[in-house]
Amino acid sequence: MDTRSLIDKAKFRKLNDNRNASSTSLCDLPEVVLLHILSFLPSKDVVRTSALSKRWEQLWISVPKLDFNDKEFSQRLRFINFVERTFLLHGLSPLKGFSLSCSIHYNKSRINAWITSAIRRNVEKLRLCLDVDKRAAVSYRLPCCVFRCETLTELHVEMSRHIRLTSSVCLMKLKALTLVRIDFGDDNSVEKLLSGPSLEKLSLDNCMWWKLKALRISAPKLLSLSIVELEFCTDFKCDCRVFIIGTSLESFYYHGECAYDYTLSSSSALVKAAISVDHPFDEKSYQFSYHGYKLLKDVANVRDLTLSYDGLQVYSSEHMVDSLSSFFNVWIMSDPSIGLDVFFDIFL
Repeated sequence: MDTRSLIDKAKFRKLNDNRNASSTSLCDLPEVVLLHILSFLPSKDVVRTSALSKRWEQLWISVPKLDFNDKEFSQRLRFINFVERTFLLHGLSPLKGFSLSCSIHYNKSRINAWITSAIRRNVEKLRLCLDVDKRAAVSYRLPCCVFRCETLTELHVEMSRHIRLTSSVCLMKLKALTLVRIDFGDDNSVEKLLSGPSLEKLSLDNCMWWKLKALRISAPKLLSLSIVELEFCTDFKCDCRVFIIGTSLESFYYHGECAYDYTLSSSSALVKAAISVDHPFDEKSYQFSYHGYKLLKDVANVRDLTLSYDGLQVYSSEHMVDSLSSFFNVWIMSDPSIGLDVFFDIFL
């Protein structure tokens, strides 16, 4: 055997040894580390790892997270069977996280049973993305236990439907709340949800509260607030006044047409604010511009402000220029290459 063949054979042996060592090191990892790795995978992939070895056969059952998405299944019945079998095999082990993304047309009572099962397992992080066809005559209500869960620290709810709340909202440990495409209807009890005693981060994305006369957000520990107004919300009557009591608020983000009348008070702790205003329709431009002007006055003491180019146009009306000129300590342009003429007219 020539020298070249001996070298190639030695390299091949070393490569195999390295592969075996890597494989062995993965299997030798502590169970807590393996469970942490598996917690980043969808439940469908986690269950598949049970085929790797005898050790992995039961390991997935101890993963403290369940993540179900019906788009990963070609047939509805397979998805339903998978979810229910997973719950059955998982037992009553506590859950760090539970995520459910599906259409409610599977069966409303079945979906609520899954959510309730997660609550009974003392879930800490709950994410619900429920596909609701607004054109269909489907009435859906989240289980009451969602709004009374004593262990919940994070809640994400996304559905194009009026969110109906129980009269006794009690989420004492909730720190982060995200609501996407939720219609608040005319239910004032939503204020309890938005003003939790432990709430630190609140995000309202394309939600509607046009049926309300007033909405009050007054979480005492709220640090970060993000509001993205529903696009074309000008199609609705916008008489709602939104009162934000930001005693501890440090970060505020707003994007929309200023269709609603916002009042931000007690915001002396505010450090960062970003306001992105879409140019409103002509027939309502004055009213919406005034709403935006008020909002800017409320963030007058902010250290860092980002304002969109459209926002500069909206606030460049003659009657607002003088009042705005001395507001801000620091100004950050989102794009300094445009709109400088408007910028100089207002601030210089």
